[in-house]
Amino acid sequence: MDTNGKKIINDINENYCSFEVSKLLKEKRFEQLTQKAFIEDGTEYQFETTPQNYNDENGRFYKTSSRPTHSLAIEWIRVNYKIWIDIQSTVKFKYYVYLIRGKKIEDFYNLIYFKTPQEATEAGLLYTLQNLLQ
Repeated sequence: MDTNGKKIINDINENYCSFEVSKLLKEKRFEQLTQKAFIEDGTEYQFETTPQNYNDENGRFYKTSSRPTHSLAIEWIRVNYKIWIDIQSTVKFKYYVYLIRGKKIEDFYNLIYFKTPQEATEAGLLYTLQNLLQ
């Protein structure tokens, strides 16, 4: 409990990109170091305790796809493509949507509602990778 009597939740985990988003990131030349990866059949795998570039085509993990966290993927897209994926809540945090902004694109506000911010983030990443990155 905090000083106001509110229960503090500390059992929170990072949210990772799906196999589909991870494969698209690899196609777009995502080569950041990550703790996790997917092997060829889509099975999640953590090869080592130290981060690796699993997307290195010439490396020993050439048949894998790096599996970054949502926040790392969003930051990589922002830095490299100047596109920001923003998750917003609707009335009283009942649903979530994504908004995509960028210098060279018009703001895109999706009309699909998601039950969790993680679902909205995944959908925003997928839309951006499939439709906005060259």
